[in-house]
This record gives sequence, structure tokens and C-alpha cells, in this order.
Amino acid sequence: MTEKIKVTGLKELEAQLRKLETEVGAKAVRGALMTASKPMADQMKADVPVDKGNLKKTIGRRSGFYKGDKTARKFQETFAGNNAIAAVQVGAIKKGAWKAHFVEFGTEKSAAQPFIRPAAYALWQQTVSRFKDSLARRIKRLQKKA
Repeated sequence: MTEKIKVTGLKELEAQLRKLETEVGAKAVRGALMTASKPMADQMKADVPVDKGNLKKTIGRRSGFYKGDKTARKFQETFAGNNAIAAVQVGAIKKGAWKAHFVEFGTEKSAAQPFIRPAAYALWQQTVSRFKDSLARRIKRLQKKA
């Protein structure tokens, strides 16, 4: 179970990234996404109300970069939307994640105890800011190497 937060208005950044060598640019973007999303994943783990069935172990992150091939297209269509160049998933995505839905939204017999949505809503702006800073550092490093 993941929460989608869409950030738009990155057209200039996208144009610059596409100019970079595909693999180098993809590595920079994915690294920045993973760096930026770590505090959100950590907060989700900290907010798990009851660790029944090791629910904390299901919290994770994964990122992808659309490069134009069929595998990347599947990632893009599934997780990022048609116009995205990159995406990161943060939430209950590892083995046993199906249990998170019952805790997050509740059942007939138990009240909802959300831990994914509150962390996502509280930290998304900081995550975007960290992404921007991390990506800028990575691009500067790439420029120095070139």
C-alpha cells in the first residue's frame, strides 16, 4: 500500500536530465529519490501502531526512471503516470504488505490506525526539497567529472 503524491512543474529539470547520458542521469535521479524519501519511510516505520506480523518490515522504498524501453514503460504506467520521467514509491511494498491495508483503514472489528498517509502528508514538501538539493549536488558532481 502506497500513497501517491504528484509533483509537477519540473519540465526544465526533465530537459536537462534527458541531455545527460541516460544511465548517468538515471542513476543521479534514482539516488536523489532514494535519499529524499528515506525520512518518510523512517517516519512510517516509527508510526506503525501495532507491529503485528512484523508490519514495520513491509515498509520500504523503490524508485524508477523512464528511459523509453518496455520494462521502464511498465514501471511508468503502473506507478508514475504517463508523463513522469521518474518516480519513487514509499510505503508498505515488501513481502506481507497486504496486512498494512487493514491497519491503515481498519476493518469491521478494528478501528483505523493510519501510519502511511499521515507520514506522507506531513513530509511530502520536505521530501521534494531534499530531492531538489540532493539532485543538484549529484548533477554538480557529474559536471565536475565531465
